[in-house]
Amino acid sequence: MVRETVLAEHIGEFIEINKPLRALRPVPVYILAVGSRREGKVNLMALSWVTPIQKHPPLLCAVVEKKNCTHGLLASFKAYSLSLVSLEHGEVELAKFVGTHSCREVDKSKLENITIIYDNKDGMEVPVVLTRVGYLVLGVEHVIDLGVSSCFISRILKAKINKKYFKNDYLDVGEARVALHVAKHIFTRPSKDYKLVVETPWGIAVRKYWRDKIEEFRGS
Repeated sequence: MVRETVLAEHIGEFIEINKPLRALRPVPVYILAVGSRREGKVNLMALSWVTPIQKHPPLLCAVVEKKNCTHGLLASFKAYSLSLVSLEHGEVELAKFVGTHSCREVDKSKLENITIIYDNKDGMEVPVVLTRVGYLVLGVEHVIDLGVSSCFISRILKAKINKKYFKNDYLDVGEARVALHVAKHIFTRPSKDYKLVVETPWGIAVRKYWRDKIEEFRGS
């Protein structure tokens, strides 16, 4: 009991928040591009509701509200891209604009100071917003109805990252100044001093302890 009291005093006071998902932020923000150059239908939107869900094959869930133009285009074209956003070169401002303006108001694919390329993968021509960091090309495999929104289960078909930001087989988010969405129009970034945390002997011991406990539980 003494340990718990000392620990509580050291950590400080916990409060209950009325917006629980704020506890899971900040998270990366992406610019999603979907549509067809041939059909003259390309739309862009900002998206931070993106969650990796499986490694082999690489799958993620992108959640889009049904009221958005992008929802219908994803259902129609079944392929799209996600571009990582940097705090540099006006990319956050672009993300804010495409995230707050509907395709019913403006053709976002024709904005100034934006470059859209078309990446070919497995016979699909997918629009991509060219940013400083890189992008993913994805194919929709399943759609889960969530009521006001849908979860698009998508396979990552291709991932391309700027070579100068990809070091030791990892994306250096500090050097790339990857934009993280906090809430509404608030963004932050990892520190430029960001470093990969190497596993410590203590961490290895803790992991072994729990692995042994799980094996003990399975054997009982």
